[in-house]
Amino acid sequence: MLKKYFLFLLFLLCLNVYSQSLKVITINVWSGLDYKGTIKMGEYESEEKAEKRFQFLVSQLKDINADIIFLQEVNPVKTYSSRIARLLGMDEVHQVCNGGIKIASLGFPTNLSEGITILARTKYNLEKTDAWKLSGMFGLYGDYFSTQFNETNFALVAKINVNGLPVYLVNVHTNSTPPDKPALRNYLEDLLSKNIISKEEYDDGLKEWARKLKNRSCEFETLSEKLKDLPVGIPFILGGDFNIEPDDPHLVKLISENNLLNTQKESVESPFTWLPYKNINIGYSISDSGSNNEDKDAYKLMYRYYDLSPRTIDYLFLSNLFNEKCSKEYKIILDSLDGDVQASDHLGVYSEIYLSGISGKIKKETDYFTNINYSSIEPFPILMYDTDIGFGYGAKAFFMNLFDQNESIDLTAFNSTKGERWYRLVFSIPDIEKRHGKIYPVAIDFSIDYDKMIKNGFYGIGKNSKYVDQEFYTKEPVEICLSASRGFTTKFVGQFGLRFKGASVYNFESTGKLKELVKSSSDSSAYFVSVFLNPRYDSRNSYINPSGGMVLQGEVETSGKINDDTEHGVDFSRYYFECQSYSILFYPKTVLALRFRLQNISCNNLPVQVLYSLGGNKTLRGFPQDRLIDKCSILFNGELRFPIYNRFTGIIGLDAGQVFPSFSDIDLSGWKMNPSVGLRFNLDNFIVRFDAGFSNETAGLYFNFGHIF
Repeated sequence: MLKKYFLFLLFLLCLNVYSQSLKVITINVWSGLDYKGTIKMGEYESEEKAEKRFQFLVSQLKDINADIIFLQEVNPVKTYSSRIARLLGMDEVHQVCNGGIKIASLGFPTNLSEGITILARTKYNLEKTDAWKLSGMFGLYGDYFSTQFNETNFALVAKINVNGLPVYLVNVHTNSTPPDKPALRNYLEDLLSKNIISKEEYDDGLKEWARKLKNRSCEFETLSEKLKDLPVGIPFILGGDFNIEPDDPHLVKLISENNLLNTQKESVESPFTWLPYKNINIGYSISDSGSNNEDKDAYKLMYRYYDLSPRTIDYLFLSNLFNEKCSKEYKIILDSLDGDVQASDHLGVYSEIYLSGISGKIKKETDYFTNINYSSIEPFPILMYDTDIGFGYGAKAFFMNLFDQNESIDLTAFNSTKGERWYRLVFSIPDIEKRHGKIYPVAIDFSIDYDKMIKNGFYGIGKNSKYVDQEFYTKEPVEICLSASRGFTTKFVGQFGLRFKGASVYNFESTGKLKELVKSSSDSSAYFVSVFLNPRYDSRNSYINPSGGMVLQGEVETSGKINDDTEHGVDFSRYYFECQSYSILFYPKTVLALRFRLQNISCNNLPVQVLYSLGGNKTLRGFPQDRLIDKCSILFNGELRFPIYNRFTGIIGLDAGQVFPSFSDIDLSGWKMNPSVGLRFNLDNFIVRFDAGFSNETAGLYFNFGHIF
């Protein structure tokens, strides 16, 4: 009986998912700018008129109560998007397309920060996944930083989740130019024959037209290729202002190559979204004079003539996982007047899309970890140079799910000319990246890390240690860790573990300070076994290469001697807190990554081997390994991570930190700081990292794996 009841509930749940409909709208909301000017763009309407138009648009959208809204020509895009999202009770993502030259809100043109926006009901968990640049010169495009030198167009990509069913949303705005039709060429020739334009103006007009048409062709080619790169098996909705008519070869090719379904119905009486004789806002752009009364050139005269014709240029398309039954309703909206106010110079497109008509194999998403359905081996040879270890050679290999247990194995073997011997094994079940952001009952991580540094530097203990006091010794640390964790929610993880950690130090300089600290052979080795508890809030969108989200985690660790009679044993308590933050600043996808870390260890007469250290490839990259050591440390790292080419990315960073005898001794004086630069090669399961740091004491070059945080 219970089994039948369960199956019935499961049937109702599936029925609810696939009977779900999405009410989708696309509308170019019209910036109201004439796009002429350097300090400030010309404006067609007063602030009062623009505000009245905005309120009229909002009131109509409230009445329609859509689930998804695509907006184009949004200006200023950040303020406008957040405001309309708040008024409609929706989430928003946006992308700056045309912003001029600005830092924060300072720059020119003062009134231009135009872009595209996607709105979605909060229950669909809208998230921005990408922005595809379709045209424009190289530039930076963000809310707080912009260097844009010519007209640029984007497609904004986001994802929603409809009861476990992922759906991608792609909002497009392409450049506007008349199609190459005989009637328009005849119009230009007529202007020439009547001496309205000169031969030079005629030729310039044809050149501008050809340039714009070429630009359009490139935009649609890029869009088509990008659509093909979307994950297979996940449906998408494509909408926006395409600025071309249904029979245009570019649109026909886009639909054909990507098997798109146009939601437009043949039964619609008037399918036009550009209606010059019924839309009062179009009158501004097709009038004889612009907002600044400048004469229009041949191309603009032809453009104005073309704009007198009604046409369909705004669309909603469905990917090939949908079928014709999915589009139940289609209509042209936002065509009404409120006195002398109309919402935009475009009309909107509305379609109700039913998920019950989805065909093919759909990849459903869940908050719970699901089995990995593939196996892979990713080897990487190592040949490099590092300031602290010299020239190195070795290999790294990553094995994914070879035994069909969702496990991963990460192996590293490395030797160097300055005597480093580094061997590392990490076994995780399930794999750390695959379980990231998922709910799971239990995960096991086991690691062994052995590292022998034949020539390691020692500079003294505490913040006042000096680089000139450098001496060398051999350091041989080893760490074995076994932990169990549980993903209680998609963002909260609890971890409990056991750790064996130890280090031997020897080969001291005969007159050095370290020899005085390690007075006997019994002091040359120290080790401990500890238990630790680590609660973690983690909203990163990736464990390996995050571009959004944050981490808040703390750790409490307590140790005891393996045997109270063992002279090498150490017991202490350790407290650790770390905060990491990741956010995209601008396009090309440039990520601001920040880390703050505080550690404190409580125990008297701790051996050197157990003290915290700063310096080297994971902390202060402009200072040598173990440059600073003490019982308390504070570290700050900031990086700008930016794309270079294909899998290569770069970083510009700043590292800062200091050590103290205890938490109560922390102050802001004498901190060590260094700038850093780096190069990354991004593989599927790990990142190859090369960094250089520069300080007033020395410079460091480092080769390693994974971001430093």
